Amino acid sequence: MTQIKGMKNRINHFIDSIFEAKWSLYLIFALTAFIVLSNISRESLWLDEIFSASTATKTASYYGMFRDYIFNDVHPPLYSTFLYFWAGLFGDSDTNLRLLSYLFVLLSFVISYQLISKENSRRLAVIFIALSAFTPSILFYSQEVRSYALLYSLSNIATVLFSIFIARIQLQQRIEQKYLILFSVIGAMLCLTHYFGYVIIFSLAITALVFATIKSEADTAKKLFIYSLFIFVVGIAWLFIHLYFGDVALRTGGNFWVPNDIASAIKRFYHLFLGDNRRLVLILSALLVLILTLSLIKLKKLSLQYLLLLLTALVTIGTAQLISLHTPILDARNLIVIIPALLLFIAHLFNSNYEKNKLLISGYIVLLIMSGAIDSHRYTKQHWKEASQYVDTKFDPMQCKIPIEIPDPSSGLNMSMYPAYYSNKEFEYLSIGPTIQQNCDLIYFRGQISKEFLVDLLKQHNINQPYKILDFSSVFVVIKD
Repeated sequence: MTQIKGMKNRINHFIDSIFEAKWSLYLIFALTAFIVLSNISRESLWLDEIFSASTATKTASYYGMFRDYIFNDVHPPLYSTFLYFWAGLFGDSDTNLRLLSYLFVLLSFVISYQLISKENSRRLAVIFIALSAFTPSILFYSQEVRSYALLYSLSNIATVLFSIFIARIQLQQRIEQKYLILFSVIGAMLCLTHYFGYVIIFSLAITALVFATIKSEADTAKKLFIYSLFIFVVGIAWLFIHLYFGDVALRTGGNFWVPNDIASAIKRFYHLFLGDNRRLVLILSALLVLILTLSLIKLKKLSLQYLLLLLTALVTIGTAQLISLHTPILDARNLIVIIPALLLFIAHLFNSNYEKNKLLISGYIVLLIMSGAIDSHRYTKQHWKEASQYVDTKFDPMQCKIPIEIPDPSSGLNMSMYPAYYSNKEFEYLSIGPTIQQNCDLIYFRGQISKEFLVDLLKQHNINQPYKILDFSSVFVVIKD
């Protein structure tokens, strides 16, 4: 009995040393680096990544990037701007381009850790960063050439600042100007990163402003309004520029590829939150419910600070639902902006009953690491590089042209950017769909479609000649058989 008690004490001491030590952040970073960097160059860029990479690396000038890409896209320019200068400094290999996303996430963790440690406790900061760092979707977007890692990172810092604002208002304490300035700068950057950035930053700002007003904190409410006004001006200014110079207005209210179903978006978001391994998801779900239930029983009454974190997530989802009545935007990956609020809520509850639940909390984080690592290792998308290398090897530009998809009339994008990205030869591209060519076996080159869709498309274009479909992980090269 004494031995069991001694072992239990040693285990508890070990867990305490991890959650409360200064080196804990470095341990988390080392584990995420191992997971991310071992997978970051595993396969070539996929279609959306190729667009981002082309935006930043296939233009002759910064102005050309706006003219040829930004104004023909539906996203603001901040991520592409960072990527443009990053590629100029460090090169445009797949690994280098993806590494930028990982660095955004790490920087947001450092800032969040410092803020939470200073305003609350190191243990809460470590729990929050551990939950965030190993959430499967965060690991996923940390190794992708897309704006979602930057969107998440900025949302993360903004949410932590919001939590500090609420705590100060509740205690009738002054909010330092440096925090307000940081919030306004992060908010402006969110607006310039993604249009969902508008939704999350104004959900946070309006909630804080209303709460300060209800609490009769007139001076704080005034300051929040002024700094939020700066964010609003930046957001409106960019929206006007995008509407005036770009074609984004033509693409609102359209029939996007986004399913635009709130139920399916939340279901997919749940897997982004806990992973795709069914057994681990079930165990994590049960364990999370158990820990939260035990914490709530002890607390009896939830702090308003915790509830307002959940409120901002609900306001964000509700706002997105309203916008989706006009323009389809309800995609699970856009909801990455509410992950910081959910995880900070969970971290607060974990921390509130830490002494009783430390073994369960440790077990949850270990299982989350496993889920994130497994998902990262199993992640496959599209092998554009292999497909392009095959075409380069088998076909001669003097004899063959490359038939590609017919572009969307509402978009000014050149669809040849995708098959051309990895090609080392100067092919001519035919944006006419599948085509039989004289003296050339190449019929079609396209990715991000199903094989069934491709077969139907070949029938629609009257491709009756025997053909063979080469599948490079959902990138298809159709040749004569």
